[in-house]
Order: sequence, then structure tokens, then C-alpha cells
Amino acid sequence: MFVLWWLGCGPRRPSRGVAPRPGSATQSRSGRHPGSSPSSATGAPRTHNRDHSRRAQAPDEPAPGASAEPDGTGGEARPVTPDRPSPTPPNWQPRRPLLPSGGGQVAIIVDDVGYGDDALKDFVAVGSPLTFSVLPQLADSGQLARACSAAGFEVMLHLPMQPRNSRLNPGPGCVMVDMPDEEIADLVERNIESVPGAVGANNHMGSRASADHRVMTAALSALRRHRMFFVNSVTTGSDIPADVASALGMPYAERSVFLDTNFSPEPATTEEFLEAAQGRMEQLGRAAQRQGAAIGICHYHPRTAEMLKALLPALKESGLSIVPVSLVVASRSRGGLRAPPSGGPERSPRPYEPARDR
Repeated sequence: MFVLWWLGCGPRRPSRGVAPRPGSATQSRSGRHPGSSPSSATGAPRTHNRDHSRRAQAPDEPAPGASAEPDGTGGEARPVTPDRPSPTPPNWQPRRPLLPSGGGQVAIIVDDVGYGDDALKDFVAVGSPLTFSVLPQLADSGQLARACSAAGFEVMLHLPMQPRNSRLNPGPGCVMVDMPDEEIADLVERNIESVPGAVGANNHMGSRASADHRVMTAALSALRRHRMFFVNSVTTGSDIPADVASALGMPYAERSVFLDTNFSPEPATTEEFLEAAQGRMEQLGRAAQRQGAAIGICHYHPRTAEMLKALLPALKESGLSIVPVSLVVASRSRGGLRAPPSGGPERSPRPYEPARDR
């Protein structure tokens, strides 16, 4: 199988150390207030076997009642996240059946790993083959990547890329549009080396960089040299990431749904959070049943682990399998349907974060 060869054959990269910490030339390119990534597009991961119609880009303003979702940091060094949640309320139960019976594969990527191991034991307790996407060049990046691998999880690089909103700071190791190709290639190499065991990558933010053909060609070419696949987090409606991956002959897929909502500096109640997440999980399951496979993205926080622990059993009862994302990329890279156009914004902004240009 093409992707099994891809994941197993490339030479392992030597360890050359971690790139400079914040304050280096790389970090200083984007030393403004951090925030979060993403826009929308609900459905199965798109593949190279698709038409070339443009997807609708997420509108600038969120729909009424849209909920908040974290991605990135909420301060200069650490993400703003709510306090550790209480366990799932004893009176709350997911709908059963959550979906009509039907087969399909679901992959869950846990983004924004890299700021301490406090939540890892919560995700281990979920008991499913999750995939962890680790931010590069942080003090805990290497340790957490190795810990995730040791716990039996698949590991990816969460590649920081320049957003359109200049007030957002994706963190160290960020690919910027004004970098020459050689600098992008070197930066991606250092990012890969700081996340040992990574088998693929997805973008952190990147609404500007991922819409630049030259920048994406330089970045994905560096990943390709390590036999890594790419999952587009879909922070812009651009077809460029898919076009570049196809031209390079690189395994590629797209996220379908963001799962964890209602995060903000003052979070919703646990019941409200679970109710909102249940709707997103249903969307993800329907996409997998319709297309054969789908990718959900959530974030590294104990509350999200509680959500997965509560909802994944109901998803599996519907006949769906939870698998590492590499298996979904493998199935999608053999051909399939493109993701449908965006159904609207995935979330509303935090008070300090605009609703666009992530």
C-alpha cells in the first residue's frame, strides 16, 4: 500500500537539536498576541481525487449562538485555558443511539500539545487510538512527543504557519510568507527534529501561509523528504494545500469537524460543553458514514478528554471505528470524495480574538 510504504521507508532524521526559544530571529517575526486557529468546513477529508471548484470560505462573523473553541495560546508563554473541569456530570448521558448504524473510520487529532503533561493521563484514560499533534520548539515538545509515543499514541507535528491576522502569534517555528524557500526548508527541518517520532503534520493557524503556493511548496517538500503526510486543518478556503500535495505525490487529507467548543476565559458549564460537543461528534460520525472516513480535531485540555471519554463509546456503538489519522490518510489518498463546501463558521472568537484571519 502506498502510504504504508511512505510511512515506513524514509531514512530517519538525525537529531540536530531544538531551534532557538522565543526571542530568536524566527520567533521575533510574529511576536504579537497569540490566539487561535480555525475556520470551517464540515464533512469528510478531501483528497486529490476531486474537482477544482472553490470551497466557500468561512464568513467574517460567526453565526448567532456559535460557540468558542481554543487553538493556540492565550498569553505570551502559556495557553489561556479554564481550570481543570469536574468529572462528567453523573446525570448527563449522550444520546443513544447517537447515529443510525453504519460503518466508517474516524480519526481524532488532539492539537496544541506542547505546554506540559498535565492532561496526558486524561487522554490515556479515554482508551482510544488518538493522534497527538505537538507544537515544535517548546520546552516540553520533545518530552511530550516521546510520552505520547510511549503511551501508544500516534504523533504529528503541529506546524505553525502565518495567519492573516497579524495580532495572532502562532509561536516558535512559524513559517512566514516573507521567508525564502531555503529558510522555510531549514525551519521545517528543525521543527521536525523537535518533535521526535512525528509521522505527519498539520498546520497550526496558517490562513495566510497556506494560501501561498510557493510557501506551501517549500514547506510540504520538506515534510515529503521525511515521508510525512499532511493534514490540512482548513483555516482558509484555499485549494492550494491540496494542489501542492497532489503535485508532490504526497499523502494528504483534510479535517472535517472541530469537536471541542464553548471554551473561553470563562467557560460554559460542563453540561453545555458536552451538549455542544455531542452535536459536533454527530456531524463527524455522519461524515465518516457518508464518505468512509473523517477527521475530527480537538485540543489538549482535560475537559476535552472528558468529552471524548463520554462520547466516543456512543460513536462506536453506531458501528464506527476510531483509528489513528495515518489510516484515514491512507484510505483518502487512494481516492475518494472531496469535502463538501463550508456549512458556516466553526466558532465565535474569544473576547481578545477577531473572528477571521486565523
